[in-house]
Amino acid sequence: MPGAGDKLVPVAESLDDLLPAIGAGDAMAFARWLAGAEGRLRDSLRSFAARVDTEAVLQEALIRVWQVAPRFVPDGRPDGLVRLAIRIARNVAVSELRRNRLDPVEVEALERLADGPDGLPLAH
Repeated sequence: MPGAGDKLVPVAESLDDLLPAIGAGDAMAFARWLAGAEGRLRDSLRSFAARVDTEAVLQEALIRVWQVAPRFVPDGRPDGLVRLAIRIARNVAVSELRRNRLDPVEVEALERLADGPDGLPLAH
């Protein structure tokens, strides 16, 4: 039972109710938004889990969401910032995949390099 000195924190009806405060730089509003959005964000990265560090991707995505939140314009559909955050997180994951991708090397090209210019094996 709340005491007389306890401060009541209003509960947002939806995550979208937090947008004005987040856009104004309210870190506590962002923390409340994150508490409601984190599960969906993590789920959106599940398909990348075996190939990228999803924790690092999530952290980078959240930094970017915080940075763009003041410029975010809702489109009238629910959970606009969550949808944007999911898009950002997936884009960061794809960029990470591309950055870490190793280009396959043809075996014949390696054999030619190993044989040297005269067709003789190179000395080690």
